[in-house]
Amino acid sequence: MKRSVRTRSVRSGLSTAAVLSMAVAGLSLALAPQATAAPVDQSFYSYAGGTAFQSEFYNWSTGTQRYFYTGNSNSQAHSDGNGNRYNYAYVYGTQNYPSDAYSLGANASAYAYSEDSQQAEQTDSNPGGSIDGEFSIGTSTASAQANYVDQDSCVPAGESLTHTVATTNDIDIAPGPVSGQMVDLLDQVGETTVTTDITMPSNGVGDHRTVVTTVEGSTGTYSAFGGALTITIVTAPKIVSINDGLSPTQFELTQAVVTVEDEEGTVTTLDSGNPRTFTNPDYPGIELYLYAPSGYSYPQNDEGTESYANLQAFQLQAYDLNGNNGYGYASAQNLYVQSRVPVGGVDCTPPADTDEDGLTDPKEGRLGTNPELADTDEDGLDDGVEVNTTYTNPTNPDTDGDGLLDGPEVNQHETDPNNYDSDYDGLGDGDEIQRGTNPHSGDTDEDGLSDNTEVNGVGSDPLVADTDEDGLTDGVEVYNIGTSPTDPDSDDGGALDGEEISLGTNPFDPSDDVQITDADGDGLTRTQEAALGTNPNQADTDEDGLTDGAEVNTYDTDPLVADGDEDGLVDGDEIANNTNPSVADTDEDGLSDGDEVNEVGTSPTTGDTDEDNLSDGDEVNQYETNPLSIDTDEDNLSDGDEVLEYGTNPLVADTDEDGLSDSDEVVRGTDPTRADTDGDALSDSDEVERGTDPTLADTDEDALLDGQEVNMGTDPMKADSDRDGLQDGDEVRGVSNRKYDHQPTNPLVADSDNDGLKDGREVKGAAAGKFAGLKTDPNVVDTDGDHLKDGTEIHGFTNSAFDKTYTSNPLRIDSDRDGLKDRVEVTGSRNDKFDNEPTNPMRKDTDFGGANDLKEIKAGSNPADRDSTPFHP
Repeated sequence: MKRSVRTRSVRSGLSTAAVLSMAVAGLSLALAPQATAAPVDQSFYSYAGGTAFQSEFYNWSTGTQRYFYTGNSNSQAHSDGNGNRYNYAYVYGTQNYPSDAYSLGANASAYAYSEDSQQAEQTDSNPGGSIDGEFSIGTSTASAQANYVDQDSCVPAGESLTHTVATTNDIDIAPGPVSGQMVDLLDQVGETTVTTDITMPSNGVGDHRTVVTTVEGSTGTYSAFGGALTITIVTAPKIVSINDGLSPTQFELTQAVVTVEDEEGTVTTLDSGNPRTFTNPDYPGIELYLYAPSGYSYPQNDEGTESYANLQAFQLQAYDLNGNNGYGYASAQNLYVQSRVPVGGVDCTPPADTDEDGLTDPKEGRLGTNPELADTDEDGLDDGVEVNTTYTNPTNPDTDGDGLLDGPEVNQHETDPNNYDSDYDGLGDGDEIQRGTNPHSGDTDEDGLSDNTEVNGVGSDPLVADTDEDGLTDGVEVYNIGTSPTDPDSDDGGALDGEEISLGTNPFDPSDDVQITDADGDGLTRTQEAALGTNPNQADTDEDGLTDGAEVNTYDTDPLVADGDEDGLVDGDEIANNTNPSVADTDEDGLSDGDEVNEVGTSPTTGDTDEDNLSDGDEVNQYETNPLSIDTDEDNLSDGDEVLEYGTNPLVADTDEDGLSDSDEVVRGTDPTRADTDGDALSDSDEVERGTDPTLADTDEDALLDGQEVNMGTDPMKADSDRDGLQDGDEVRGVSNRKYDHQPTNPLVADSDNDGLKDGREVKGAAAGKFAGLKTDPNVVDTDGDHLKDGTEIHGFTNSAFDKTYTSNPLRIDSDRDGLKDRVEVTGSRNDKFDNEPTNPMRKDTDFGGANDLKEIKAGSNPADRDSTPFHP
């Protein structure tokens, strides 16, 4: 009974203690993050661990303890839901108390933390060793691997987050104290392996994942109880935890199959429900308790969001049957898993990447980049490229501060955006690009001097191997000879340094210089030509028609450039043409000398070749006139007069297209820029042809424009076209005669109303005579409506039957007011008794008979016969 109580206590406590001691020893890092609160749909935690071998001895009376662990294999994966994730895999080979045995086993660890997109892996091996009087260990190996994408993304479903393998060989533990006796409790024979693995396959719901946590032991052989027992693990123990957050956690616990063989060769299989006890004569009073724990698994809730599982291959305990003052225990392949996932599984939905720069919006928030701008610092590299590829600062356009934006460094110059000086020559990359040197080569011109030495040291040109063109490269001058790389004749003796070296003279002693005066006869010494860069063997280096000496000493032109002023004439031709070889436009007329000579044909020394008061340049470039002709359009006006005085077109003889040349108009006084100078609706040429004055709108001054007269058919040269006594303008507009206001008449017809009176007579009245000043209506044939035309009344109506002619007043129906209308009187129509003899409409009593004509007619007497009276018909 005492044993059973004790056994339950040991079984319950020791198996848990083994796991907890392992956690205390190596898993504190895994347990700490649980204190951080996080949204359940983003956080998860998974742990898998196993120990290949462990043993412990404890003496209650003395308080002494001794323990040993080996082959510890562990995996962790964790996310707190706030973007902080890490995957951690580690193996430690041995732990021993009181001695330190860490270095005697293989150890490996791999970490993959937030912001480290990586696959970390480490392996190790150890030949083993021993600590005298405590233990010995054979070879061991360790492998740890951890994968990580980033804070916002999950490892691909087909890959392991963490994976470890720990292998140990031949563990021999020295006897430990049990009730005063040294007991050889358990040794490992051969190889044992413990493997852990964590994966996250899909749980079938969108992008949500299942956490699968696996730990597995291996088969192996052990010697126990001083060699009295051989324990064999036939089938390896294994735990698989499948936690999808949708249903209770599925556990696959593979119980180890363990056999025990005693000294007699009897083999039995351990039963988790039937522990075995053994004794050994070598250890009197000691009982060995051997069993295979069945392990346990525990999902904390219906969705299995948190779960635990534990399993051992076997465990043995040694008890003091006498004094009960100590114990020893050992176990093999202790396995443990723990998993915690959010309801629904781990959400691996890819976060948004608004600007499609390769960085998720949450990551941009943590980095301080703009999630809506692919290139936050506008350096030509997307933020994702900077973070994941070039490792530059996505918020600093020039990460290395060399004066070049990161983008151009990568894409254009191919320099290192993280290195101020890519070629380590002392000049920053930006400085090199600006100077034109090669930022990939410390010595751009390959002259033996670094670019920095040339720029900031000796002052030579880093782009030219022989800066002073003396025949020696700059590096040779500085490092080998000591001459100046910027002075072709260091001793000023007249010979180039290179010549002196080739001739064997001293380039520092001017007295031994070989002076080559003027080989090509151009007036310059060879030394001078070397300094100028001209060819000492060619008199005219630039072949412009002037010797090098003449260019330098006389004309001050460049002997290396044929056309110094770039005007299209070589310097020699300019001298021949008396132009200035240093000024592109000698006469400053707006045309280069070359254009004047070669293209236009004008004089390059005279600003106005044709002397028309327009410069040659203005004629060619602005007015497009002929600078060689004073009158381009041959209109007898010079181009200058047309442009500057008259404003006419010097390219068109008749600027206003009125039929008169510009010069004709100038002579006539008309405006050559206006087709109708006087604005009378007749072009100037029409007026000249018709004889009208093109400078007067109304040539005949009749108050009608010449054009109006032409259009209506009147004569613009005559004020009174129809000679009726009225000017054409008055007839058109109408004039007032105080009796008939504004009566327009036909200016083409003298008698508009055809009444026998000219319009002027009717309007103005007769100047003298019986009807002087009498004015009739020029548009009405019979002004007074007496059925006699106004002209008939004025000039007289002749009655042919009686050969009598009478005038009458055209303004009165009855001129003499005798009661008879004028027409009645002149026709005698009322005097039918006397053969219609007419009476005088201007006299009441035609026959002076004493009675007016009407009374006589009524009385039956003849008003035209004095002898016939009303009383004596």
